[in-house]
Order: sequence, then structure tokens, then C-alpha cells
Amino acid sequence: MTHLMKNIFPRVAVISTALCFAFLGATVPMHIAHATPIPDLETCDSDGTMVTTYACICASGSNTSPVIDSVFTAQMCNDTCYNSFYQDGTYNMTCTATSTINKTLSLTYTMNEGNVVAPEGVLPDAPAEPEQAFTVPILNIQIPGFQQFDTPTKSADGSVISVNFLATYINAIYAWALGAGALVAVVMMMLGGLQYVLSRGKSKYIEKAKTRITNAITGLVLLLAAYNIAFLIDPNTTILKSLDVTNVDRLEYFPPEGEEESDAITANTSLTGDTDPITGDYITAYSGAAVDGDVLTALQSAAKVFHAETGKNVVITSATRDLTKQATLFYSNCLKTGGVCSPTTCNPASTSVVKKVSGKYTLIGKYANETDSSTIISDIVSNAQVSNCPHTSGIALDAWCADGGSDYRHDPECQTKLIKAMIGAGFCRLSLEPWHFELDSKKVSTKSCSTSWNDASYLLKNGTTETPGTDCQKWDFKQHRCAVKKP
Repeated sequence: MTHLMKNIFPRVAVISTALCFAFLGATVPMHIAHATPIPDLETCDSDGTMVTTYACICASGSNTSPVIDSVFTAQMCNDTCYNSFYQDGTYNMTCTATSTINKTLSLTYTMNEGNVVAPEGVLPDAPAEPEQAFTVPILNIQIPGFQQFDTPTKSADGSVISVNFLATYINAIYAWALGAGALVAVVMMMLGGLQYVLSRGKSKYIEKAKTRITNAITGLVLLLAAYNIAFLIDPNTTILKSLDVTNVDRLEYFPPEGEEESDAITANTSLTGDTDPITGDYITAYSGAAVDGDVLTALQSAAKVFHAETGKNVVITSATRDLTKQATLFYSNCLKTGGVCSPTTCNPASTSVVKKVSGKYTLIGKYANETDSSTIISDIVSNAQVSNCPHTSGIALDAWCADGGSDYRHDPECQTKLIKAMIGAGFCRLSLEPWHFELDSKKVSTKSCSTSWNDASYLLKNGTTETPGTDCQKWDFKQHRCAVKKP
């Protein structure tokens, strides 16, 4: 039984992490002539992972002064260091950014009167990812003698999770059945003995008693030797091999040219934001992925059709996004950049907080003079509706053909088959994104989500259409080119 317990079972696909940061250029203070531009610490440029904590430290000799803000740029850090601390000497300026995936990126500059003298970039190893809180099942009907299931374990590289719940359950059932069977066998032997004693020498009853005793002993021997007998016949019959399932990374592809703007969306006020976890046959979703119940039903239907045609699963890389994350994206991509979104990002807030003035997003009313980023993001969330953006509404999801693609590189032919299956199940598809789907009956992207976009072609912001060639095996949907041609 020890052998049986050690070699089992399903692997549950969970978490994943996607670690990224981008260095972007920033200008130096206006009062510094011909200063070298200072690279900036900004948000991720591929999956929308947001920087949540920044720290700025100015140091000169033994004199060190921290300057901390919830959101700032390297330029702002330099301005503060130069203006407030070390105007006359050489100093070190370190800007550190920590993202929502707990990866820290820091960059140290040696400065002289605000000019970069010698940048020294440092990319520390990512801190250990917080351990996944595994859910261990609790039996409604307890098995006598059974204590609890073992906690799942990860492989050395974290790519596989070993779950032996079934092995433990079978072992507990076997142990209980062994005792119960032995008890029954003993009772039957006792009955046979009693029957023998009461037979009064009659051969007919004596034979019945002997048969009962013999059967009880035979059954007990078979019960005790069942595992060894099976192992002698074929050891594989006693081994239930674990199912190795590759972890699903959450690859939330932020559109290369930006997502849907709020002025292209008609909020569906009937949407409440209530969601169900994404589950179902032929669907591979990251841990925590959830969508509206009607969307899930339609997705499950599409997945069956798609799998029947291709033999592949539908991979969900993004689903419902909470308002805080959407507000943070909007703040970083739009408000911090002077009101012009780069890239385009949906505004979840009402017009009482943010309004487009002369083509630029602007804080208005009592929020107009607010400068603290955390307060601004909180105000946006407090005055937001889930129906204002596709991914906060619960009816939008990003889906790909499980073709082993990464970083926007996917099989366009397989993606086309997925698109047709999704549209057939009641979804519409964004013209800009061959992976973004909304339930047509509840869609909020009213201007560009259509059932007519039924292949892997897509629009660019300049109005031109990109169509992956039939000779392309991997199309790069970010760089708009064929990454791998068919052999």
C-alpha cells in the first residue's frame, strides 16, 4: 500500500506568473541643460501587469534620504534629489518599482548636478512567489481511521503540482474495507462454528457449517492478499500514475495598440459584475479566471465544438478584471501621460471624476487638483461602474487556440477555427483583437465587437487590415508579421 500511496495523481494547473518590466525614456529637469535622459520605471508593456509600489532613495556619502510616493517617475525622483538634497555634489539616485506580481526592478544612477554620470542597472532576482494556498478537500462522510488528505506538492521547478487526493482516498477505503472484511469473515466463521456445534452429528448440517467456515477463511485470505496477488500478476495494476498537467500561466495580453476606449462602449447597466469560475471540458484557464454565468455557458459550448474539430483546448488568458486594476491601468496609461492614452485604455470612471476635454482625459470638479495617485485611483474606483469597460463587466474574455504560442505568437489557422466556434456559440469578436470575445447579447463594445470578424484578420488603428498569410504557422499579433512560416 505504501507503493500505491506514493505514486498517484492528478495535477491541478494553477498560477503562473508572468514577470515583466519596461524601461521608458523620460526628460530631465527643465533647468538642466543638455542632461542625459533618465530611463523611467513604468508598467509592463505586454500583459498589463501594473507597478503598485515605487521607492526613491537619494544618497550622498553617509547622507541618505528616502523619498517615497505611491506612483512617480524616475524623472520626479531626480527632480526631488536635485532640488531638495544634493544640488552641489555627486549623488546616487535609486528608483525601485514593485509590480503586482512581486517582482522588484531597481536602477541606480550616479548623478552630478542632475546629469547622469554613470548608470548602474541592477535586476535582482524576483522574490519567491507566495505559496499557493491549496484547497484540501474535507469529506462529508468520514472514513473511520482516516485523518486528512496530504497537502499537494510542487515539483522543483514549480511547473507541476503533485496531488494525491485520489490515492489517499483509495488507501483509506482499502484500509477500512480490510478491517470491515476481516470482521465479517470472523463473524461468518463464528456462525459456521455455531452451526457445526448445533448440527447434532447430522452430516448435512456439518457440511454446510464446514463450507461456511471454509468460505470465510478463503475470503479473508483473498482480502489480505489482494494487493500482493495483483502485484504478482502485473505490478502496473497497483500503480495509478499521476496525471502531469502543465501549469497555465496568466498571459493577459494587453492589446499592442491599446484596448477599447470608453467612448466606444455602451454600458449595459443590467450587468452586475457577478461571475462564476471558468470551468468545463476542453477549457484551460488560469487560476481565478471568472466570467458571467451566461458567458461561461456559451464558452463551454464553443469549447466542445472547437475540440471536436481540432482536438485542442481553448486557453483563457484574461477574463474579468477588477475595478482597481482597471483604474490603475487607466491612471498609468492615460492620466499620467497628460490625458492622452498610451496605449489606449478603457476608463471605468464616471464623468463626475474624469472627462475628455479637447481630446484629453482630465480630472474635473473636486478631483481636478488631486495629485496623489492612490487617492485618484481610489476616487476612480468609487465612481466607477463595472459595465463601463469590457473586462470589468464580466462578459469579456481573451481566448486562444492551445497551439503552444506565447508573446502574441500563435497559429492563425487554429485561431480562425476558434473564432468561428466562439461566434457560433453566441460571441462577437473585437475588430482590433482576434482574441477578445464578448457575449453578443450582453456586449458593451458596441462599435467594434461584431460577428462578421470570423477569421484571424484584424484592424490597426490607422484603419488598415492585417491578414495572416496562409503560409504562416506562427503569426506575431504584436509585431504584425509572420514569425514562423509553414515548413
